Amino acid sequence: MDTIQQKVVQTLFSFLVDNVDPRYIMAELFRRRGMSRQLMQKINSDNCSHHRSLTFFLEIVDTCPFHVLVNCLRYTQHTFVAVRLVDTYQRMKKEDNTSMPVQSAMNQCLDISDEKYVYEELRLYRDNGAIDTLERRVSSIVWKWNTDYKTRAQSVEKARVARVVMDAKLAWLRFLLEADKPCDVLQQIHDVGSLIVHTEHPLTSTIMVMAAQAQMLMFPKGYDMEDIVHKYNSIRLVATSLRLDAMHLVNFYVAEFCIDCISYERTGKQEIKDRMKTLLERMINTVDNLPDVNKVDEQYRSAFIRRCLLVKVLLYLGMTHRGKPVTGSVSGNDLTSASMVLQQVFKDWGKLEIKWQMLFYVAKARLRLQEGRNEDALKQAELAQQLSNELHHSEERRNISELVQNVRRTLIAGSE
Repeated sequence: MDTIQQKVVQTLFSFLVDNVDPRYIMAELFRRRGMSRQLMQKINSDNCSHHRSLTFFLEIVDTCPFHVLVNCLRYTQHTFVAVRLVDTYQRMKKEDNTSMPVQSAMNQCLDISDEKYVYEELRLYRDNGAIDTLERRVSSIVWKWNTDYKTRAQSVEKARVARVVMDAKLAWLRFLLEADKPCDVLQQIHDVGSLIVHTEHPLTSTIMVMAAQAQMLMFPKGYDMEDIVHKYNSIRLVATSLRLDAMHLVNFYVAEFCIDCISYERTGKQEIKDRMKTLLERMINTVDNLPDVNKVDEQYRSAFIRRCLLVKVLLYLGMTHRGKPVTGSVSGNDLTSASMVLQQVFKDWGKLEIKWQMLFYVAKARLRLQEGRNEDALKQAELAQQLSNELHHSEERRNISELVQNVRRTLIAGSE
């Protein structure tokens, strides 16, 4: 399938899963060379109809020509499904496909009525490669602070804006680090820290800035891991004594996760991997318990959980959250778990930002490689590489390039 046809299946994923049991069409698909014998055996051995459909439509986008799928659906009395696929394809083909990956996520950009989500808004720009928009937004926020609020007497409004400026500066610093741009992390963090005194809860703000510092000090080469751990531990006891809200608590957990990730990358120890999985579950549960106050809260919650699930998939597959392989082999249980969670994420494909679509393909390539399906692994890795070129995430791009080369070497070795 071409890119538009894949997006049609992804867009209609829930509809397809609910209306098509692959057992009724796969014989015809196999006859027309639209699916492999391996996939047929996988479908036949699955007793759950819903899970069969999830597996089928997750894999069929990579193996079956679109016209073969449509014709098989018509032939097996699934005409209404075939018509829906064709109609959706014709509609999407008329649209400007080049901007669709960005638009699908950017259309969700949060309508910021609550300033606690400014960092999330800026993350959306960064994870979609919209760096010009990110820079304009950050510059606008900082300019407003410098001209309208910096010299004002302390007030609730000034405290609120100070927190927004802190988030904006941290978002920009994260972009610089992800893109391998030159910057002095400690100097930038010190600049952010100068705003703490103006916020409503200076102690909480201090904890959050130091948690961000622990995360961001791990980007530059030659970082001192012991120093980072020491900085993190110095705030840990204070943080546990505070009544942090869900977003502050998650930020603190993320710092701990990043530290554990470095340890896992260096040692590959199973106990660290297990601890990271537990921490991911804790983050998901923390955000999942946020009250549904408005649409923005729900958007944030669902987006955060999707990201955690994808990171969990990478962890199951023995990789870091930036797609770097840590362990050579993966257990059968972890492969099964990764496949199931990947199917769960795929249901919300249209809501994934480009970065997370990219990591989805990374996970799928790694999964296929572990299954011995090397040609399919290469296709997934190359899709991830195409998306990486739209972003500024340098470490992820390097890891994906190594993944592509590794799969190609495996293919060459298998043909000799």
